[in-house]
Amino acid sequence: MIIKLDTLNPKTREVADVVILGDHLVQKVALIKAHAKSYQLKVREGDLRYPYGDNRADYILTIHTDYQDIDIRLRYNNRKDKYDILGWMTANK
Repeated sequence: MIIKLDTLNPKTREVADVVILGDHLVQKVALIKAHAKSYQLKVREGDLRYPYGDNRADYILTIHTDYQDIDIRLRYNNRKDKYDILGWMTANK
């Protein structure tokens, strides 16, 4: 899957290309990985519609699975040359 939890640094909560993964997102991705048999990725510019977004995200990474979909709001962090996760939401199948 796109978020490789096995590369998560336990001290800093960092993975490649993302500044920090919060505990809840790590748990949700682990749950989806345990149940999903297939996935597709989609990246689009912009943010989620209000009330889930506030026009601050540069991109939305959507991970479509046969179990549950997840939208992750991303904003590029120039200082760290990585993406900040502004928030995320899931949708049940």
